[in-house]
Amino acid sequence: MGNEKNLINLMEAVLSENISVERFRGQYENFWNFELETDNLSTLECKVFEEVFDVVVWYSPFPEERAQIPNYVDEATVLRAVEDALSKLCEDER
Repeated sequence: MGNEKNLINLMEAVLSENISVERFRGQYENFWNFELETDNLSTLECKVFEEVFDVVVWYSPFPEERAQIPNYVDEATVLRAVEDALSKLCEDER
């Protein structure tokens, strides 16, 4: 495992409530955009991490924004995406 472990640690941190969803969003986006070396990822890892990114970028902590902009998602949606991602990655390790 290379730098993908950083994303896994980040996902585990948000699920265990060691960091907020807002902080997770910022760190995940930054890591995805500027630090992740996708050449070292398996096809599954790349797909799963991208699926989380595709949800994270639409996170809004403001209910009124989510009501006005249908693509915006809430905290629960982000957490479900993270849970699904970790589940897929754990299945792959077996």
